[in-house]
Amino acid sequence: MFSFVSVSAATNNFSIENKLGEGGFGPVYKCMGGSKTLRERKAAEPAGENQDSCDDECKGKEWKKRDKMKYQGKLGMSFRDENEDGRDLRKPFLHTGNWYRKGSRQSNMMRSSQAFTDTILQGQSLTTSQTIISTAGFHLEFADAFTDTISQGQSITTSQTIISAGGEFELGFFSPGNSTKYYVGIWYKKVSEPTIVWVANRDYSFTDPSVVLTVRTDGNLEVWEGKISYRLTSISSNSKTSATLLDSGNLVLRNNNSRILWQSFDYPSHTFLPGMKLGYDKRAGKTWSLVSWKSTEDPSPGVFSMKYDPKGSGQIFILQGSTMYWASGTWDRDGQAFSLIREMRSNDVFNFSYSFSKEQTYINYSIYNSSKICRFVLDVSGQIKQMSWLEASHQWHMFWFQPKKQCEVYAYCGPFGICHDHAVDRFCECLPGLEPGFPNNWNLNDTSGGCVRKADLQCGNSTHDNGERDQFHRVSNVRLPDYPLTLPTSGAMQCESDCLNNCSCSAYSYYMEKCTVWGGDLLNLQQLSDDNSNGQDFYLKLAASELSGKVSSSKWKVWLIVTLAISVTSAFVIWGIQRRLRRKGENLLLFDLSNSSVDTNYELSEANKLWRGEKKEVDLPMFSFVSVSAATNNFSIENKLGEGGFGPVYKGKSQKGYEVALKRLSKRSGQGWEELKNEAMLIAKLQHKNLVKLFGCCIEQDEKILIYEYMPNKSLDFFLFGFRGQELMDPVLEETLPRHILLKYINIGLLCVQESANDRPTMSDVVSMLGNESCMGGSKTLRERKAADPAGENQDSCDDECKGKEWKKGKNGRCSSIATTQGCRIFLEDILKGKSVERRFRLTSGWATGFHLEFADAFTDTISQGQSITTSQTIISAGGEFELGFFSPGNSTKYYVGIWYKKVSEPTIVWVANRDYSFTDPSVVLTVRTDGNLEVWEGKISYRVTSISSNSKTSATLLDSGNLVLRNNNSSILWQSFDYPSDTFLPGMKLGYDKRAGKTWSLVSWKSTEDPSPGVFSMKYDPKGSGQIFILQGSTMYWASGTWDRDGQAFSLISEMRLNEVFNFSYSFSKEESYINYSIYNSSKICRFVLDVSGQIKQMSWLEASHQWHMFWFQPKTQCEVYAYCGPFGICHDHAVDRFCECLPGFEPGFPNNWNLNDTSGGCVRKADLQCGNSTHDNGERDQFYRVSNVRLPDYPLTLPTSGAMQCESDCLNNCSCSAYSYYMEKCTVWGGDLLNLQQLSDDNSNGQDFYLKLAASELSGKVSSSKWKVWLIVTLAISVTSAFVIWGIRRRLRRKGENLLLFDLSNSSVDTNYELSETSKLWSGEKKEVDLPMFSFASVSAATNNFSIENKLGEGGFGPVYKGKSQKGYEVAVKRLSKRSGQGWEELKNEVMLIAKLQHKNLVKLFGYCIEKDEKILIYEYMPNKSLDFFLFGL
Repeated sequence: MFSFVSVSAATNNFSIENKLGEGGFGPVYKCMGGSKTLRERKAAEPAGENQDSCDDECKGKEWKKRDKMKYQGKLGMSFRDENEDGRDLRKPFLHTGNWYRKGSRQSNMMRSSQAFTDTILQGQSLTTSQTIISTAGFHLEFADAFTDTISQGQSITTSQTIISAGGEFELGFFSPGNSTKYYVGIWYKKVSEPTIVWVANRDYSFTDPSVVLTVRTDGNLEVWEGKISYRLTSISSNSKTSATLLDSGNLVLRNNNSRILWQSFDYPSHTFLPGMKLGYDKRAGKTWSLVSWKSTEDPSPGVFSMKYDPKGSGQIFILQGSTMYWASGTWDRDGQAFSLIREMRSNDVFNFSYSFSKEQTYINYSIYNSSKICRFVLDVSGQIKQMSWLEASHQWHMFWFQPKKQCEVYAYCGPFGICHDHAVDRFCECLPGLEPGFPNNWNLNDTSGGCVRKADLQCGNSTHDNGERDQFHRVSNVRLPDYPLTLPTSGAMQCESDCLNNCSCSAYSYYMEKCTVWGGDLLNLQQLSDDNSNGQDFYLKLAASELSGKVSSSKWKVWLIVTLAISVTSAFVIWGIQRRLRRKGENLLLFDLSNSSVDTNYELSEANKLWRGEKKEVDLPMFSFVSVSAATNNFSIENKLGEGGFGPVYKGKSQKGYEVALKRLSKRSGQGWEELKNEAMLIAKLQHKNLVKLFGCCIEQDEKILIYEYMPNKSLDFFLFGFRGQELMDPVLEETLPRHILLKYINIGLLCVQESANDRPTMSDVVSMLGNESCMGGSKTLRERKAADPAGENQDSCDDECKGKEWKKGKNGRCSSIATTQGCRIFLEDILKGKSVERRFRLTSGWATGFHLEFADAFTDTISQGQSITTSQTIISAGGEFELGFFSPGNSTKYYVGIWYKKVSEPTIVWVANRDYSFTDPSVVLTVRTDGNLEVWEGKISYRVTSISSNSKTSATLLDSGNLVLRNNNSSILWQSFDYPSDTFLPGMKLGYDKRAGKTWSLVSWKSTEDPSPGVFSMKYDPKGSGQIFILQGSTMYWASGTWDRDGQAFSLISEMRLNEVFNFSYSFSKEESYINYSIYNSSKICRFVLDVSGQIKQMSWLEASHQWHMFWFQPKTQCEVYAYCGPFGICHDHAVDRFCECLPGFEPGFPNNWNLNDTSGGCVRKADLQCGNSTHDNGERDQFYRVSNVRLPDYPLTLPTSGAMQCESDCLNNCSCSAYSYYMEKCTVWGGDLLNLQQLSDDNSNGQDFYLKLAASELSGKVSSSKWKVWLIVTLAISVTSAFVIWGIRRRLRRKGENLLLFDLSNSSVDTNYELSETSKLWSGEKKEVDLPMFSFASVSAATNNFSIENKLGEGGFGPVYKGKSQKGYEVAVKRLSKRSGQGWEELKNEVMLIAKLQHKNLVKLFGYCIEKDEKILIYEYMPNKSLDFFLFGL
């Protein structure tokens, strides 16, 4: 431990000359201690033999320390070495791990490579393995280096760099910290501590080491990986360009004339280098600013930015987001420094320059000694630091940084708060006369909310009520608030008077005959310490009461009077409310409803609110419960009109003949007082002659009732959904209605139902529009423009604005469901004229099944080279079959390029271009680039749809097949979308592979119904040539189609394909190319296959009559059709109820715990090993075979030539690898290894076959011990007796003869329109059937549906198919039959019967009865010849 005296002497009394810097702990000084220093060691070793090892050791320790600080990355540096003759050897390295000393045993980690120059020429590229990358905690490798230029057409890879001509800077790829992301950066070449000064692609990183930096053929600089490219520049040049790295650290893009077209200095990152500018140029529209890194290992834009004040105050601001964080103070031209950075005044390194004009204002700097390396950096903490490189110590020296302390953070203490720079505990306090605005936040040390006055100012009045004027309080030795205003004045008295008489003046200062005032909030006040003489005084305006310390007697009188007045008033209000609440209800039977105060002109005034708090204050009659009950005949069932979520509604009648509807809160309802209050308030506000009237209410004990006007002619709901035929048509319209009148009414109706209330017309607007022929723009903007444009010259722009507003909503994912009014008018007009509609639609979020429809512009069927389409444009195939454009699935705000059916009303995407990369900005476009490729482009990011090379112009055309093709001038197809399917298999597409061209045609499911990115399921042709189609879940087999049957033109496991009359399948097989494709026999039909998100392949056909997709078949249907669902040697029972899988005889689960969790993928293992080839077992028993009947045989069979069944068995028995065999139709089939995908078929399925499973003899010996015989005997007897009783009970139950559906009189069905299920008429108790519904025989149901013929099939749902049936008495019914493939069963049938029985109503479909025989479960419903509510809601 050293004495303080000796330490003080060693630092020359801590002199400023010896100060090295300052940190959070405190200042650091250079000390000349007694121990040997490096200088002394150097003197002792004049030849410097050990200098290298000394330096290396120092550096090694330095790196090690930084390792502990977790300051790791892969940054660029150079390693300096000297050989024996003193030559300087500079070798670029690549950092890959921890730092190792030169010459250590780890030196073999370094690998030699070539060196590039400092330039990337156009056309050159740079890769990750060519970058010089190093930082604390890394490992170095040699890397390649270019010259200083990349020419057009060249590129550098991740293993290459370019180095400026003088060797000052280097450019290449780097990966910060432990990241695997790649960025293009510039760093110092001569600085041993890796220091990134500029990042090109900080807002988009790359992850593939194949990424390159290139100068494109169009002259632009681009980072490119796969299909994604990041554009660093967006210039247009007719001459060749090249990118050169200068010795200033500036990367410039120049043309042949060396004219700079672009430079990195115009786009700084977080480092301010000599020669850069910080400011703005209004003429060029440039802003030069710094943005911090997100973290020390993430160069993406952080939260802090440093900018020149655009208001011209001459200050530099650091912002945290959009909030001021720190200010530099104004620029002092004489001192060449900012007022709040006093360190700049003692500067002898930097030569600052400040330029100011109306058009351009900026600050920049140079270095007096050009050999020095200096920089400014805005770090992740929001501090700006001035740094200089010290070559002797191999480290950066920080000369100053701002802000140093909390008080230097802008407005740290908020408005009227003052910061104490040297406080220990709390830095902020409020100015005298003020208190914290948010005390709780202040307790949590969040003082940004500032302070508020305790007493309001008198403000402008000459005297207060008690004769006291506002006064001033002196605040001494502070850094004055920001944003002062200087006033011309004759002295201090006038300065004070001017502030006192100005309401907006908060404080003033008079210093050196200069009057300064502040208005509004006082910000950034700082209380300086007593030994700091840089502070000034100012005078804070306060109310006189805050300075006098006394409260006058007059104020006491005022308080007394106010308190008494409030007390008396409150007492009267409470008494009035209680009296009102006790008022006896009106008699509904005698009340004159024609004089009800709630008339058609009723509007709720402020004094007539429904209630305040929970007290009822609405001017509505309150009726007694007795009179309400009498009016409804004690709420009789005959008077019941219906029931909703609130409760039942009854019809009531008074003695004066008025009819009312009474809505009574049900005790079973989840609603209550809040809902009643809200409904009454809402209806009271919405009283109108076209809306139902609220006459009053009844609130007694638990009863809550609302009394409404009765509607004898039904409600709007009926006319929207319940009309039949011509019921909706007004008799006036029976005569010929002029088309323009109908168009006007439809147009007005569309305006009235727009999503945004602000866009809907008022009632006066509607009346006005009905009475004249004016332009009907629903929004205020359009009305105002119409007023300004009565002649209608600007109608087109009016339409455009409508479309513009529609699109603005659409980009936020909240598109209105109503299209532009003028567009609708034109669209409807074309329909009425019988014309084809040329106005195009666009898909955006919210439409039907997750998309949304908008009007959009449409191109032809082609995008030519240089053209592009925006998010509001589409192209349509020549025959109008398909459309291509941008869409946003579901509620997403992401944009994708897709193709969909044009003639199908249900939006159906069949192809997505950029499914692996989405765009979020509506400015995104699809274009054919000048190099002939198709590209999706937004800002700096572009997605290459194609990668072709063509010497002639190209164009992209959408064909009527749905194929998007890229062709050259000779119409040769260079690329087509059919080679890159998404999730849909269209006619003309291929599914398979072409080895010569290296193509694979496969489907990949969407990730979800609202996310078209690649999902987990894919559908591929078996590359092993088995002739099967596989569905894979990831890389795991999920389903197999079975082999292709050339005769039946179908896959063996898709029996539905054999019944096909729509698809013409074609199968091609050769060594080089194998695929399946198809066409449609009737070209007018619209059909497709789709691989959905659940992994099912579905065959779909569009039914124009019902406007819906019909699913003809899908696979896999059940768990047993999922590939190897039960694992090796497991067999799946398709019709099992509980567990589908079991092990084959002689096997047991390989993972019993997993089987208990229903995970059977691990399959089964043998209980006893096979004898396998040996003639006898230990006990002389050979392996034997067990017959497994009526199964779908295992996959991967092998056919053997054989003379008969005995030889087939013998061949398998004597082959150790043979697990089973089958002999069928004189054909011997064997299986080796695991048996996969076995399926046990039902007894009524004749498609199964038998096979013979090889087992150990012990598994088939049939010998059982005497003790086991006893157990088996007892168990067998018990099961037999139990089974007999069960079978007897079931047969007794099933013997009940079902009714004959053909002869049954359905008009007398007990389930009528008034049917309600009572407590004693429950469907069943436990499993006992107790419902009063007819049970029909299966024979009669089958006869009524013509044996369930396909002609009578109405449709199919999750339960099963629905058929139309007819009895001999002429009654038509709908028969719903449980499908054997359905996952539903007894419970679902039971629930459906119970639910429908409860919901019987004249407007709901009736349930006539059911049929339950053996495995058949059938429900018989009323047939609806005029379709269902679903059709009228969605199918019109």
